[in-house]
Amino acid sequence: MKFGLDAQITKLCFEDILKARASIDIRLQQDTNADIPNGITQHDYQETCNICKIYCNAKNFYLPSHLDLISQCTSQDILAPLFKYYLPDLFNVKISFEMPMRIIEDAGGTDNYYSHIFPKPITGKRKKRVLKEWNQALYNLSTHNTGRLTNTFRNYLHEFIYENLPNSANV
Repeated sequence: MKFGLDAQITKLCFEDILKARASIDIRLQQDTNADIPNGITQHDYQETCNICKIYCNAKNFYLPSHLDLISQCTSQDILAPLFKYYLPDLFNVKISFEMPMRIIEDAGGTDNYYSHIFPKPITGKRKKRVLKEWNQALYNLSTHNTGRLTNTFRNYLHEFIYENLPNSANV
């Protein structure tokens, strides 16, 4: 089995990590007075957040198929890399989110910035296919959503579409 940024196992791991991180975010929305969700330790909470950030710092692992889950989130750590870094990069508009994201190493608050890897850009037919997939997914969410979008997600979505792609008829 091969491991690396483009390995299938790496992509599957990101999906599991994203599900765990989104679950934490959704649970925090249910108890707005809590700093961490009930039933999880501070260490586990921080580790889950850090692992997700490490993946985001390494490469864009977000896929249009993740939008249903992500649309239920409010955390800037989940939404900003997608809407202010990865999608602007893909659509060739201004990036307004600085990468890599800050990682807290321990309870003492030690900061670490894992080096950001700049993978080969998507080009040619693959880029056209990826752009079309994202265009369709974003359009569907902005016009036909089921009402399950958080207000925070909806704001990120509308800002990206209407401020960054004002002339796009497809989104």
